[in-house]
Parts: sequence; C-alpha cells; structure tokens
Amino acid sequence: MGLGLGLALFSTVASASPITLICTGSLTFAKQGSQKIESETAIVDFDAGSFKPPLYPALPITRVDESSVSFGNERADVSTQGGLDRISGSLWMNVMSTADRKKLGVGKGAQFMAWMSGKCAPAKRMF
Repeated sequence: MGLGLGLALFSTVASASPITLICTGSLTFAKQGSQKIESETAIVDFDAGSFKPPLYPALPITRVDESSVSFGNERADVSTQGGLDRISGSLWMNVMSTADRKKLGVGKGAQFMAWMSGKCAPAKRMF
C-alpha cells in the first residue's frame, strides 16, 4: 500500500501558472525601420509549452535549461527563433524566410525579415 501511494504521489505533476513579463527594447523590420517596445507583455507558459513574445503571437517552447528558454517555429514560408535569458531577462528573436534559415544553417548569408532585442522582468502586482 505504501509503495502504491508513493508512486501515485510521484507521478502527479504540479502545474505552474503562466508567468507574465514586462519587456522593453526594439523591434526592427528590414523594410520598415524600428519601433520601440515599451512596457509590452510577454508570457511564459510552461504547462502549454509556449512563449508569447511582445507584439507577436505565442510560439512553441523548443528548449528549457537552467539559464534560458528557447522558442520558435518553422512554417513553410517563415522561420522564427528566439530566446529569453532566465537570469538577465535578455530577449532576442529573429524572423526570416525558411529558405534564408536554411542558408544560414550551412554558413551562407541570410537576410532577416524582422528582429527583436530587449529586456524583460516579471510583472509586479499593484497591491
């Protein structure tokens, strides 16, 4: 009986609430220039396996380790990759065509469609 109860407790996974971050930085579009990111939200949801960067829809989390969270996806036409440093709050993301991502993967030149850099910190409660 003790072993069964122990296994049942061990197999229960605690869920975590999504973490809301406030981010500042910049988003640059290759053909349209830059815009500031000022107090925009980002959401890390480990249970859903997603990260919602500022000004973009949620993307799948691809890797988590002690110091960083990586996220992104590959669609037929667009490749998005990024990361969040869990210690410093540094955020980066780039968007390029899937063809350019493949070129970059073999050491050739590529062109970003958009790129983001910033700093994020946990949102604070008002009261």
